[in-house]
Amino acid sequence: MSENTTPKPAEELKETLEEKICFIVMPISDQEGYDEGHFDRVYQELIKPAVEKAGLKPIRADEEQKTNDIRIDLIRKIIESDHVLCDLSSCNANVFYELGIRQAFDKSVTLIKDKKTRRMFDVASIRTNEYCDSLRIDKVKEAVNAISISIKQTVKNSDSDSIENSIIKQLSIKAAEPGKTTEVSYDTKLILDKLERLEQMNEKPRNYVPKFKAS
Repeated sequence: MSENTTPKPAEELKETLEEKICFIVMPISDQEGYDEGHFDRVYQELIKPAVEKAGLKPIRADEEQKTNDIRIDLIRKIIESDHVLCDLSSCNANVFYELGIRQAFDKSVTLIKDKKTRRMFDVASIRTNEYCDSLRIDKVKEAVNAISISIKQTVKNSDSDSIENSIIKQLSIKAAEPGKTTEVSYDTKLILDKLERLEQMNEKPRNYVPKFKAS
């Protein structure tokens, strides 16, 4: 009996390929000025569908269950993921810091923010997709389409000399390169400590008032 040489459908071939990862950098805890659980809804209803529509697999830091140092895993994901999407809404300090790490290595990134968040001078030269913070169903559908198109275009241009969403290319400077050693350098420790302090600041209650010891 002859062997079946019928070509596999394109869908089956696609599934055999390694899925590209899009790491999501965004506010995870509740932020001042937003309803409880707002950013989880943004992720589930807007970001995740947009990334999947662009053909990538979305991963958020809180979805990863690792036994290693969570800070090391976070930085590895920021640097090594095929693509990163950053939601700048609420001007979260962690998000901007992690965006800076990604930009330092001149890796592809897509920026989004809601319409009520002001545009920050530091990233004014980088194209940013806006979405409606009300998450109205019709507006969400529009944003999903627009963001998925933006992701595809940015990923497509990432291997070219395009300066779109690249501060490194705009400044004509050399990008940082990941080291081959697995040891944590002094510079990396500084970055990790900074990330931890920012995380602790963001986790404090909104009505938190620092206590000072009497002298």
